[in-house]
Amino acid sequence: MWHNPCTVIDKDNKDHNRAINREDAMRTLIGTLIATLACAMPALAAGQLKEEGGIMIVLFLGFGALILVSQLFPGVALFTVMLKEIFTGSRKKAAVADADETANNL
Repeated sequence: MWHNPCTVIDKDNKDHNRAINREDAMRTLIGTLIATLACAMPALAAGQLKEEGGIMIVLFLGFGALILVSQLFPGVALFTVMLKEIFTGSRKKAAVADADETANNL
């Protein structure tokens, strides 16, 4: 959305209208876009490499997946223990408080 020209007040408190022109903004935007595409064009035109990685790429990806899965099991175990403590911790506190009241009443 385009906005109206900005008003700038200088040291002498005089109003100066600084027109932010739509055409200037579009020229800047288009120039930036052309410069970006000109720099990226060789990379886009390169195409795909036809090299085969073979078994080493498969082993590397498999090893990464093995590390990820082996870290998943302890995380799930800790999460379930955390949830168990959250939902049963309040019951334990209530039981301890009741036991304290009973001991104080005797």
